[in-house]
Amino acid sequence: MALPGQGATPARPSGRFLLIDALRGLAALAVVFFHAREGHHLDALDAVLPGFLRAIIGHGDMGVQVFFVLSGFVIAHSMSRQEVTPGYVGRFMLRRSIRLDPPYWGSMALAVLFGLLSARFVAGKAYDVPGARTILVHVLYLQDLLGVRPLNSIYWTLCLEIQFYLVFSLLMLVAARLRRRTSPSRAFYAVVLPAVVIADLWPPQARLFGLPGLFLPHWHLFLAGVLVWWSAVRPEDRLARALAFANLLALLARAALRAEVSLVVGVAAAGLILVAGLRGKLGVWLAARPLQWLGAISYSLYLTHNAITGAAFRVGYRLTGRTLATEALWAVLVIGICLGFAYLYHRAIERPSLALSHKVRMG
Repeated sequence: MALPGQGATPARPSGRFLLIDALRGLAALAVVFFHAREGHHLDALDAVLPGFLRAIIGHGDMGVQVFFVLSGFVIAHSMSRQEVTPGYVGRFMLRRSIRLDPPYWGSMALAVLFGLLSARFVAGKAYDVPGARTILVHVLYLQDLLGVRPLNSIYWTLCLEIQFYLVFSLLMLVAARLRRRTSPSRAFYAVVLPAVVIADLWPPQARLFGLPGLFLPHWHLFLAGVLVWWSAVRPEDRLARALAFANLLALLARAALRAEVSLVVGVAAAGLILVAGLRGKLGVWLAARPLQWLGAISYSLYLTHNAITGAAFRVGYRLTGRTLATEALWAVLVIGICLGFAYLYHRAIERPSLALSHKVRMG
């Protein structure tokens, strides 16, 4: 089954959803600033920043909420071009694996390397080299489900993304079976809307089968991205538009009741994408070249920044000492180092993985 809206994507001058790419880059950069602050690398600088800047940096981890919305939009769009069959689901997951795994594995090696270096050069620092079981669990994205300490604190989002992809592709497989009895739109409604209701009502603290690390507490953001895509590619469909807006309003109500600032950030991102889609601006807004470059390297930046920031700040402060002025200096230099390293990592590992993934024929 091809998803509703196939062949009806909005006009995109460059052939890409430039707004999506830019938001991905900005979200990754926000996470970098957040971890630099949380690592206590910018304590003196943080104390003199204006309150609104401290709030933005202090909530930079909420960039991951934006990632989840973007994933829902992009995966729904990707699957709209093909007939969803069991074979397609297998090829889809294989392509995602080839696209994501090598950069992920490389970042694991980087985390181990910098862990060993810190133990070698930092007084009082120890590092336990991960065993074969730990590495295998990470390779399979099972560390959160099995309670294994992650090699990098950001990996939890990758584990959830893999679950999102698998569950959504299986939902679309069910929709394909339903299409034999009804229209494509009704089949899509039949599987997505119950999933949306469950996701919107799912308590964040609830654990299915007592397991941590399951996707359900974050599923609502992925599905919000799916509904936004659906409305954006069907601007003439009032029902699709109404459902997308109603879902975002329901999520805002949930955010207000539970004081979930992170959910507000996710809804704001989804709302921006929805408005841009309805106005035909997905390929226009935030199209500036620096933002598109940032979006291109965002996955590499997200994967590598923790190791780079920790090492670079430590070396920098050893060289210059630590004052308000040197913190400001190294904040600029370290962000530049992170971006430069991410660009090289993207060229060396991520881009070849992307090219290789495209060799998996989906049709």
